[in-house]
Amino acid sequence: NTQSSTQSLYFCIFSMNVIEEINRINNSELNQGIVGGSKSSWHHKYRDTAWIFIGSLPYRLTEGDILCIFSQYGEIETFILNRDEKTGKSNGFGFLKYFDQRSTILAVDNLNGSYILDQRIRVDHTYYKKPKKKKIVKENDSDSDSDSDFDSEDEEERLKQEEIDDANHFPVLPSKLELAAQRKKKEKKLRKKEKKKKKKERK
Repeated sequence: NTQSSTQSLYFCIFSMNVIEEINRINNSELNQGIVGGSKSSWHHKYRDTAWIFIGSLPYRLTEGDILCIFSQYGEIETFILNRDEKTGKSNGFGFLKYFDQRSTILAVDNLNGSYILDQRIRVDHTYYKKPKKKKIVKENDSDSDSDSDFDSEDEEERLKQEEIDDANHFPVLPSKLELAAQRKKKEKKLRKKEKKKKKKERK
């Protein structure tokens, strides 16, 4: 329907923006000589999660295809490919957990923005939360407390939106602030060095 099409379009645009922003931050850190696992890197904020979000996947890819691609950066513990409950078809995104958290840095740095079957994918850190199980109301249970239950279709959409919301963490703002703080520190150091040189020259 129109609502789901609009949501898909928004999510696609959002994912592309995230892909570009992650690549921009990575390039900036590379130019500054910041190592991915160091405290000054934006990756450090996600040091306590071994989960990554994988988005904009081609729909025809299977779990096996994705595992084959991502296993080159570390041993995989769990992979969840989001599928439509009615059709069983892939929704084009999933959540993957590595045994070693450091593998997430390699996967994000090397696979974010890469192309699979001519489609650019998004790979980002995330904190995955397992969706709550649906509770469907049966017709003969109409006397039960319906306030705590959901219509099955509405519940399905809500759970999908929860997964999308979990994935939609945007690291742009904190990363920009961190990079600005790093630049200020370097500028202060340079100013101190210049002052020392001037003092020596005067002597």
